[in-house]
Amino acid sequence: MLSVLGPDDGFVPSVALLTAIPVMLYLAYLIRSPVTMDMNEPPLLRPTVPFIGHIIGILQHSWQYLDLAYAKSKAPMFTLPMLGGKMYVITEPELAQAALRNRSLSFDPFLRDLIKGMAGASAQTMKAWDDPAFYGPWVKSIYGGMAGQSLLGLNISAVGGIATALNEIGDDVEVADLYMWNRELFTLASTDSLYGSKNPLRADKKLIEAYWDYEADVNKLMLGSAYTQTNKSNMRLYLD
Repeated sequence: MLSVLGPDDGFVPSVALLTAIPVMLYLAYLIRSPVTMDMNEPPLLRPTVPFIGHIIGILQHSWQYLDLAYAKSKAPMFTLPMLGGKMYVITEPELAQAALRNRSLSFDPFLRDLIKGMAGASAQTMKAWDDPAFYGPWVKSIYGGMAGQSLLGLNISAVGGIATALNEIGDDVEVADLYMWNRELFTLASTDSLYGSKNPLRADKKLIEAYWDYEADVNKLMLGSAYTQTNKSNMRLYLD
């Protein structure tokens, strides 16, 4: 038997004790969920690393991690616990449509933290955001401008911009990287439909690369990780 007492009867952690502690913590985690689950919520999919495993997975794999989680669960819906919070994942199109049609579901309670993380907003900016005189009209404008006929108009404008660019191609055009060429074409056409003639990405092509750098790591910003603090220079290049 391994003793945890040293030669002088002092407390010396043994290999067995150091091994037992994380095992006991993990067993305690398996016995008691870190989040309160209602019987009507989707089944819980526990992370491999207790408490923070799903967060690490999203940081490493972006939203492709949800495919990895589905491969383990195979459930039409499941819950990912993340510290004191949780994420619901719907994998069947019919259920996703039913959720979107449910008027009792609202994204508004999560919108504030999402905007703060994605935009790196200051305390002063968030104070303005919390003013009902700003928030209410802003949400109404965004929802109205990104749905129905307004969304159709944006799509028509973007497709028209792509068609115009393709029609202007001459016989002497050489494309070194087809992916990068298409990426710039679609990025400018899409942002032209939003910004119009004063599109900042068209005025400064460096912003295109900055945007895609931002897009690649936006999942980390949404999680509010330390990445937000350590990469503010790249973030500000796009936001400014």
